[in-house]
Amino acid sequence: MLKQLAAEGINKPMRVVMVSHGFLPRVGGIESLLGALTPELQRRSLDVIVFTRRLPGTEAFEYVDGVPVYRLPAPGPKPVASLIFALAALWKIGKLSPDLIHAHEFISPATVAVLSRLLFKIPFLLTPHLSGRIGDVQKMKGKFLGEFRFRVLCKYAAMFHVISAEIDEELAETGIPAGKRILVKNGVNLISFFPLDNEAKHHLRRQMGLDKYDQILLFSGRLVPMKRPDLLLEIWPEIHSRYPDAALVVIGEGPLERQVASADLRGLLYKGSQRNVLPFLQTADILLIPSDSEGLPMTLLEGMACGLAVIATKVGGIPEVISDGVSGRLIPVNDPDALRDVVFEVLQDETIRETMGKNARDVIRNGYSIKKVADQLCEVYEDMLDSRCSE
Repeated sequence: MLKQLAAEGINKPMRVVMVSHGFLPRVGGIESLLGALTPELQRRSLDVIVFTRRLPGTEAFEYVDGVPVYRLPAPGPKPVASLIFALAALWKIGKLSPDLIHAHEFISPATVAVLSRLLFKIPFLLTPHLSGRIGDVQKMKGKFLGEFRFRVLCKYAAMFHVISAEIDEELAETGIPAGKRILVKNGVNLISFFPLDNEAKHHLRRQMGLDKYDQILLFSGRLVPMKRPDLLLEIWPEIHSRYPDAALVVIGEGPLERQVASADLRGLLYKGSQRNVLPFLQTADILLIPSDSEGLPMTLLEGMACGLAVIATKVGGIPEVISDGVSGRLIPVNDPDALRDVVFEVLQDETIRETMGKNARDVIRNGYSIKKVADQLCEVYEDMLDSRCSE
């Protein structure tokens, strides 16, 4: 469609509405991805607009890095909030007349996309971001009328954007044909996320008041059960007793926030929610991701881009990025002993940390650039609109 318009001398940018439960300044993997991706799409002459839920203290409309963001009301309990959000989004979509919709997760954004398809004939792309027993597919099927709702999504979605082989396999097992699944992995802004040399790193540590620690281990993510910050609290006393000059820095917010904040453990530093995680990544030595379930976590990609040695569980798309012992370490799910032993192994050898960090940076540079993601998604969008025009 865009190529046809260009050939006819019509300069009309494709208008894409991104619908997501969360967006900056809310902190999370999807938020980080969309915060990096949407400006890149804008630079490719797309007219990108974000719809998200309005958080307390945020404006109903604002520009974030040049991208217009509509923060829509979603008050009350979940069913009411979802309904109000969907109605507000549909009203805006009717006014803005986008060419297509890119919805993130199988929750209210997907509902908005389906209703837009039925009411306005707008094609949509759907991205599940989490796999496993508590991932998008299984979560949807466990909801009220979940099987029916999932069949509706499958029927009306033009494409499913998958970010990992595990999610792709789950969708295939549910009957989504290969022609409706496109693999485009997450990416990171390599200009923003990069490692510091030793002098700059120590200078930044002094600025942040972390210079008294020899080694810094970092957890950055939502403080929810599936991310397993409880495992870190369990093993940290033993680690700190052997490495008393080490610190465990925890960043995030969520239901387990009080448990983390109130833990009286030496060397544990809880820093709350941080919109800008880059300084913490650049001052850390090891990134810990002990999750029970993941998709392709942005924290992983950002940490590897910053040259960190990563210790992570073998879930979701993580094993597709990390080669165990080369660009990081992989451990079993829900195994505090394995987590502790690998932390000891990586802490005791600076050469191992530096080598894995360098290899990790190379992996991200070669395959996980946000520019590459934007290029691939632009092609997907164009193919979707070309298919629509040929119907």
